Amino acid sequence: MTRTYHEGEEPVPGAGYRLERFLGRGGFGEVWRASTPGGAEAAVKIIRLGGAEGRKEFRALQLVKRIRHPNLMPLVAFWLKSADGTVLDDALAGQPELDVRETPADQAHETLVAPSLSRLAEPAELIIAMGLGDKSLFDRLEECRAEGLPGIPQEELLGYLEDAAEAIDFLNSPVHDQGAGPVAIQHCDVKPHNLMIVGGAVQVCDFGLARMIGADRVTSAAASVAYAAPELLETGKPSPATDQYSLAITYYELRAGKLPYSEETLVAVVEAKHQGHLDFSACTPAEQEVLRRATSPDPTGRYASSMELVRALREAMVAGPGAAPERRPGAAGRAVRGLILVSLLGAAGLAAWWHWRPTPVEIPPGPPPPKVVGNNGGLTKPPPPGPSPQKFPVQPSPPQPSPPQPGPPQPSPAVADAFKASLERGTELLEKKDYDGAIAAFNEAAKLDPKDVRLLSRRGTAWLGKEKYEEAVRDFTAAIEIDPDPLDYVNRGESYLYLKQYDQAVADLGKAIGILRPAPTLSVTLERAYTLRGLAYLEWSHAAEAIEDFTAALRLNPQDPSLLHESRADAYRLSIAGLSKQVDQKPSDAAGYRQLAHLLATCPEDDVRDGGKAVALATRACELTSWKSPAELDALAAAYAEAKQFDQAVERGKQAVELAEKAADPKASERYRAHLAGYEKKTPLREPAP
Repeated sequence: MTRTYHEGEEPVPGAGYRLERFLGRGGFGEVWRASTPGGAEAAVKIIRLGGAEGRKEFRALQLVKRIRHPNLMPLVAFWLKSADGTVLDDALAGQPELDVRETPADQAHETLVAPSLSRLAEPAELIIAMGLGDKSLFDRLEECRAEGLPGIPQEELLGYLEDAAEAIDFLNSPVHDQGAGPVAIQHCDVKPHNLMIVGGAVQVCDFGLARMIGADRVTSAAASVAYAAPELLETGKPSPATDQYSLAITYYELRAGKLPYSEETLVAVVEAKHQGHLDFSACTPAEQEVLRRATSPDPTGRYASSMELVRALREAMVAGPGAAPERRPGAAGRAVRGLILVSLLGAAGLAAWWHWRPTPVEIPPGPPPPKVVGNNGGLTKPPPPGPSPQKFPVQPSPPQPSPPQPGPPQPSPAVADAFKASLERGTELLEKKDYDGAIAAFNEAAKLDPKDVRLLSRRGTAWLGKEKYEEAVRDFTAAIEIDPDPLDYVNRGESYLYLKQYDQAVADLGKAIGILRPAPTLSVTLERAYTLRGLAYLEWSHAAEAIEDFTAALRLNPQDPSLLHESRADAYRLSIAGLSKQVDQKPSDAAGYRQLAHLLATCPEDDVRDGGKAVALATRACELTSWKSPAELDALAAAYAEAKQFDQAVERGKQAVELAEKAADPKASERYRAHLAGYEKKTPLREPAP
């Protein structure tokens, strides 16, 4: 294809965009690096149009350009030109807005539809000015290949995909008001070429363009067919999981350096998509299982979101090359980590708790003696070996100031011996994780004494091990009614977590924490309680509370800090997503931009911070406050420090101190001066977690 334009030309006369360097071409047209009216740089795409269809893209882009997200490439301006060079945007200004029409009930999404504009002059070109990236992920793949690598290193790649997933999920959410109520938008052309690296982060470009340009682009360009979801090829209509499918194919190509097709002819590729016969053999078995789900021919079989796909890929990476992801019925999303964590805690977690409720030599004549919380070392580890032949020691009763009251009738020695034997047999099987055998033994004991608190607690643990959460709740509840015990609260709270009854889980775990906190010998169990409550808060979308609980668990010398750091990072990402939505809904809210920038610049989790994004957001906050707010300038200084631009950090930090002093705010002035001292030592700011 010959070029329509050349260096130095202005494709839109008088607009101030001058073409500087040709970047490439595709079936749609040309891409150029251009200078802008303000002297900055932008990318200019010149798209060939085939008649009246171009007017629809123009009207759609007029609406889509209102959408903002840190991981979406900003769209700056659009023009339509006729074949004789006339700019047609003014002629379109008086036309009606797009209608939003629902598709049939089996298609759970909405589509933008443009009105007929056939009476206007036919456009020949659509010209789009947008942000300019450093390189695409396809370019980065080529760099890795040149270094002898098969693809982009996995940790680096997952960081890029998290950025892309955040943008895709934002587009796919039904929150975009396009003139007739909120709608969801499908990109429909996610691929490595449309994921641009900008300052170390990824921005999705061409959003809202591929689908609106028409089905011919999606179904005829060979590159796009490779990534397109089968429903898009078969019906031309996207599903809510269409972009997730494309992201999964993109991941595999960037990871393995090739596409997942045995043959790359058009017919073979389409057939492989339709049958679900994609070759992911270059990845680990755990990754393959994740990718197969994300590329299911049935859209309803895919993940709930693109971010959930990326999280599953991260978990597959942790699982190692020979493992497949663990599937646990009744435990969704990040809450699965609670079960994983319990297994890692070993004796201090799910299994050893029952030492808290000791087995006596014989059935006592009255109610069990009160426990002294925190004085029994058997809670966090088995008792040391000793001369006693018993499996569990008797917990001594504190001195009684008055003679004991008579209790219920004592069972016969034969009944007591039979009960003790069944209870001990069930406990031994429980230690071996033979949950079915343990439950059978406990049921035999229950025939003799169904109200024994030890029996109820241990059988509840067996039900929890079998993932029979409703049965576990029943037994733990019965035990708590007889004798409220912190570990029964912990285990019932965990059961509620997997039942997705997050309010109940938080309540139970809070009660356990209140009892356990004063007992330093029980720190391992306290860590477990904080961790489980953090997971419940996270699944309940309470980011701040989740961060506090994960931080509290980390301070207790956890046995698996990496898992806690990963969970806390997810909580911070949830907080960031909330702030991002806030600034999207209120684009003039300087405080929202400042808070989001500060979080991205100073978060204690390394994989959450993003200096480049923080600088952009803090700069916007400063612009909204006319560069006169010390808080906004302090956030910008922190962002520059995270981006390793310490000279700018010092400059903005000094301005924040000066403005705080002028405002007679000594506390703020002292705080900003402390931040400035760190920047002068080339040390980024790290705000401690709550």
